[in-house]
Amino acid sequence: MLKLLQGRILLEEELLSFLVVHKVIEMDEDYHGEPTAKMRSQCLQWITRLANDYPVILKKGIEKDQCNRCGAGKQYIHWVSCARCKQQCGYCERCLLMGKCRSCTRLYLFPLIEGDSSSFYTNSTTNIHLPTLTKFQNDALEKLIEFYQVPDKTQLTFL
Repeated sequence: MLKLLQGRILLEEELLSFLVVHKVIEMDEDYHGEPTAKMRSQCLQWITRLANDYPVILKKGIEKDQCNRCGAGKQYIHWVSCARCKQQCGYCERCLLMGKCRSCTRLYLFPLIEGDSSSFYTNSTTNIHLPTLTKFQNDALEKLIEFYQVPDKTQLTFL
């Protein structure tokens, strides 16, 4: 199971879901989308041995207002009143498609296990067959390569 987490950065909610699905922690009957205190406690006991935690939004230092999840700068960070922590919380506009995360949420980084990095990235049972280019796409690709290899050549294309 640890192999599945190697090299990943997960939000607390994502990690809780993973732990419940893999039966590492039990789901409370009071659970209705927001993790209960008991579930958080079980999760924290489990991850403190394995992961490093980071804030989602950096608030201090040289890189102030930077997202630790995607690396976006302060132009993408918006500060709003948070119902969860009852304070001003930052969230990253660029991360919204991956799920909204606030500055009161923690990110958990699971490092690669030493000596096992190659097996994490390769899977011998998976065969990926990429589509091939058509004859016309191949011709166009060759013309583009030829064009970029000769630096002083200029060409106009009309559509």
